Amino acid sequence: MLHIVYRVGDLDKTIKFYTECLGRYTNAFLGYGPEDSHYVVELTYNYGVDKYDIGNGFDHFGIAVEDFALTKEALSYTEVMRQVGLVKGGSTVIAFIADPDGYKFEL
Repeated sequence: MLHIVYRVGDLDKTIKFYTECLGRYTNAFLGYGPEDSHYVVELTYNYGVDKYDIGNGFDHFGIAVEDFALTKEALSYTEVMRQVGLVKGGSTVIAFIADPDGYKFEL
């Protein structure tokens, strides 16, 4: 898979969320490197549309972050849907958050 595209209601707010909270760079494509060798997210903004119904067929994105503690600090202004904690029976630390458009992410 090369990339995923989804619609956003406020491009500036969403780019701020991804770059400041999740440490991604952007040119409306978000990721760690070129699309031919890294997975990226393309944000699509349609002028005049500020909100979308995200429906019930999609649940969440799962992404890895390099520095979980630093990411947690950067999330102070966003909605944390499940507090940071260990996965039951394991050593993996996760949290569920929502971006400005309500899309859910597992970190």
